[in-house]
Amino acid sequence: MPNECAVCKQPAVVAARITRGEQSVVVNLCEKCALQVGKRMPTEIVDSRIQSLPKGIVLSPSTHTMKQETPAPQGSFKINDSNDLITYIEQVKNLECSVYQQEEVIRTAKRNSAFKDPVVKTFRQPKKSDIKMPIAPKPPEKELVIYRFLGIALFLTSIGIAFFIGSLPWLGFFAIMFSIIFWYVFFMPISKNNSNKDEYESKMNEYNREMEKYKKKCENEERLYKQKMDEYTQRVSEAQAKYELEREVAITNSKIAKDAIDELSKPVQESKALLAELYSYDVVFPKYRNMIAICSIFEYLASGRVTTLDGPNGAYNLFEMESRQNIIINKLDAIIDQLEKIKQNQYVLYSEMQKTNDILQKISNEVNHVAHTTQRIETQAQFIAKATYLTAYYSEITAQNTEAIKYINMIRNS
Repeated sequence: MPNECAVCKQPAVVAARITRGEQSVVVNLCEKCALQVGKRMPTEIVDSRIQSLPKGIVLSPSTHTMKQETPAPQGSFKINDSNDLITYIEQVKNLECSVYQQEEVIRTAKRNSAFKDPVVKTFRQPKKSDIKMPIAPKPPEKELVIYRFLGIALFLTSIGIAFFIGSLPWLGFFAIMFSIIFWYVFFMPISKNNSNKDEYESKMNEYNREMEKYKKKCENEERLYKQKMDEYTQRVSEAQAKYELEREVAITNSKIAKDAIDELSKPVQESKALLAELYSYDVVFPKYRNMIAICSIFEYLASGRVTTLDGPNGAYNLFEMESRQNIIINKLDAIIDQLEKIKQNQYVLYSEMQKTNDILQKISNEVNHVAHTTQRIETQAQFIAKATYLTAYYSEITAQNTEAIKYINMIRNS
């Protein structure tokens, strides 16, 4: 046996054969829906998991005596006219929307109050390559020094050739010219170098002075690098200390915020209990006991499109027809994604969803701000005092529940 009731989607406990005219169908139902269906048409229990509706029992409108419905508290409730029905459906609608809204508020508030790990501030570590080291001076180049003896040797050789080969004056001429050229090329630089010795020493002295300046600049740059590294280390240490403190505060604030939200959100249980009591009078068929259907049914009744729930011209039939024709959307996920599309044909639901979204946005911003402040929250009372919008919202919910209680008390005493 499947676990889901074909009507209300609650856990199924029986398999029932429902007969309408000459046709019959076997469906899975919960206990409550089986009793409801048995009031309207012959229903045979073909399989059962509970003793109160054993296998083989037949329920029918005329012989429906297997199980008495749970009576409404303090007497039965009777809808006298369409105005009574509108008032009742409006009360149900308000509670359905309130429960949905409160559950969304709780989820939103807890999500925004959840612990968020603070961000550790980071710094760029100084690098050696960041330092602009000075360019080292180059030492002066020495003048070209030609070996003295080479010039002298070539000179003497040329003269010797000129004297010993006197019979060839043209060769002596070339030998003398050759010796003169080498004397100029090799011997003169020696003299020049000797004459520029003082200049070279002066350049060396200048080079030594520049080297001293270079070394001092290098020392200054190294000292600057060390200073930047010390500052970097100190900043990293301070940032880590700040992170540890903020993290401790965030953990404490998140826990206190969660406990405070749990305390504030208690009215949702009361709202659910009140809604369950209104449904217990069995004015609304179980299949339509949800926010989407109730909002549409209220809109049909309040706008005068229908005056009853059942029957060919009733709210149930109109809701089913518009659902089949895709005039309305009856799935919550699709409605959330296409909210503007329902404005024309599901205005009541659209208005409630818009109101809920506005509340959620404000609560989200407030809780996120209060819970994640860098200041430590010591108590739940301190959080509640700071979360003024959230506190005001739950005060309004308490007032709505009070109005619902008054209406239910009126039913009980009727």
